[in-house]
Amino acid sequence: MAYYPEMVCKGTSFCSFGSASFDLSESVENQHFDTPSSRFTFSAKEKDTETGFSYFGSRYYSSDLSIWLSVDPQASKYPSLSPYAYCANNPIKLVDPKGEDYEVVVDEKAKTITIRADFYALNSEYPILKEGLQQWNDKSGDYSYTVGDGADAKTYQVFFELNAVSCNSTEEVKSKSEQNACGNQFMIVDFIADGQSSYRGKYDNGAIEVSSAFSADDLFRAASHEPGHAIGIGDQRDGGLMESGGNSLDVKANYIASSLKYAGFNCQGPQDITFPTSPCKVSVRGNTPKGLGVVTKRK
Repeated sequence: MAYYPEMVCKGTSFCSFGSASFDLSESVENQHFDTPSSRFTFSAKEKDTETGFSYFGSRYYSSDLSIWLSVDPQASKYPSLSPYAYCANNPIKLVDPKGEDYEVVVDEKAKTITIRADFYALNSEYPILKEGLQQWNDKSGDYSYTVGDGADAKTYQVFFELNAVSCNSTEEVKSKSEQNACGNQFMIVDFIADGQSSYRGKYDNGAIEVSSAFSADDLFRAASHEPGHAIGIGDQRDGGLMESGGNSLDVKANYIASSLKYAGFNCQGPQDITFPTSPCKVSVRGNTPKGLGVVTKRK
């Protein structure tokens, strides 16, 4: 809603799939004063005035038809669902704020693969986020992805581009992350609990929380560990950064393999690959290398 002092001047009520069920603007317009127009409607997304479709940063959505207008980039992972379904046809319980959380950029000419995403945090929380993401970015160029054998083999250097973005308010964190197709939210909270257990960090559908109830070292590790879930890596039991509850900051080859396989690469890792329990979405910019690929640490 929008307001004049002590007076509602614009408001719209939406059905669960986004069609307008009640528009206060019509009655307001009859009161003979100018009402502010807003392009941002259902889920606070910008609506194209010519088509009436809402732009979610990655895909366009039709609230009248209750479907996406392009195929889900992760459709192969959900064969029982239509690739055009919004929130798995359950918008009361589920949300899909962006359409994707990270992207993989393939540069065939330079023979590089870059895993990139943006993370938004309050000014006061930005330093710990940036330091945590640096654990990944420092590994840029340390690993290779090879497809094929012998003279036909193609080898790509793997880079990370995980960016921390500072914001002035929680509202700015939320709005900017949702407007960015590869954006994620980062927040430091007092306590994270589930039943009888407490956690150092949590990732859920593009939103990261880390707990200040633990030591400074634990807070830093959580700020390094949780972004891994946002780029398609599940908890591991390998003594590395992605081991839940561990202490190591080591980024392993299996993590790159997991992130690439989640993005649709035909990739195998040195160990079994596990994906995050909370789904993230990904797009690939460039052509995915064809054939079985292997991630190895460069000497």
